[in-house]
Amino acid sequence: RFSCVCVCVCVCVVCVCACMCVCLGIISPFFCVLICVCACMCLIVLLSACVFVFGVLLAAALVVLWWTNKLINEYSITASGGIQLKDLARAVDEFAMVDYSDKNGVIVEANDLFCAYSGYSKDEIVGKDHRILNSGYHPPEFFTALWETVLRGEVWRGEVLEKSRDGAFYWTDTTVVPYMGSGDKSYSFISLRKNITDRVTAETELNKINRFYRFIIAVNETILKQDVRETIFSEACRIAVEEGQFRMAWVGRLDEEQSMVIPVTVAGYSEGYVNSIKVSATDSKFGRGPSGKAIRSGKYHYCNNIATDPDMEPWREKALERGYKSSIALPMVLSDGSRFIYTLYMTEADFFNDVEIKLLADELWIGYVS
Repeated sequence: RFSCVCVCVCVCVVCVCACMCVCLGIISPFFCVLICVCACMCLIVLLSACVFVFGVLLAAALVVLWWTNKLINEYSITASGGIQLKDLARAVDEFAMVDYSDKNGVIVEANDLFCAYSGYSKDEIVGKDHRILNSGYHPPEFFTALWETVLRGEVWRGEVLEKSRDGAFYWTDTTVVPYMGSGDKSYSFISLRKNITDRVTAETELNKINRFYRFIIAVNETILKQDVRETIFSEACRIAVEEGQFRMAWVGRLDEEQSMVIPVTVAGYSEGYVNSIKVSATDSKFGRGPSGKAIRSGKYHYCNNIATDPDMEPWREKALERGYKSSIALPMVLSDGSRFIYTLYMTEADFFNDVEIKLLADELWIGYVS
């Protein structure tokens, strides 16, 4: 552009000079016209050359830009679709259980990890909804809230207890991502699950141990502060239910003449259970439960599955009706020689493990009531 301006200025200067020469009589008007025409023709030629060169350069630049853009797009497509996305999908498959569901929650695809944890093959799981994995642990409101969230187009995340084909339970950290169709209505969902059973189990066990410590400390403080036997027993049962979250707790006294355990106090959900059962101190049918064994031997005894333990047959029906699944009995021999038992019931089978039993046996001072 600058060159064109310079050429135009030069042509104008030549034409002006020719006109001045005519005025001064140096040249004739014919030569002045000839000079101006030649200058204009040079201008046209030069301008045409500039336009041509500019057009060639512009065309070359456009070709280079088009080719560069094409190469970038091809590289991006290859890198994203052929490498990164493929590797990402593979990584997700290795890391999490993945399934795709339609708008009704019916599973249309599931990865191998999903099948491995659920115990179902792809042919068995495809066409079913997620109720096939329902453990029964969560209330209906839990899943209602899940559906309401994803149907609003929002991502839902939570911890879900699921049940595999063989009846095993496992916890998952679940994320449900909705995909929107026309009219902003969810039409499909992707669910990603990570098995967190080990973490939840560890947290549950830690919470249980902490709860046991709070319960034991509260009972021990009561023993230190109180000097009335009946008050200690009553408070120990109350604390077991409120702090230890036991279903029921009771204290019984051994009647030496009848060789029977007589209830002294009870707390929690009993519904007449303690007063309706017979517990013997002898090695008989009614003396082979945890309470009878503990008061007879002077050592703790427990039952981790009331439903299957043959020794619990005399009390099984009434116990299960009240939600008792496991129990433990701790003996007490007082300074005057009288013998008592402190029995605790829990709603979970296999509740008492070595850690809890050791805590109750070694740390709880209930056996030292004087």
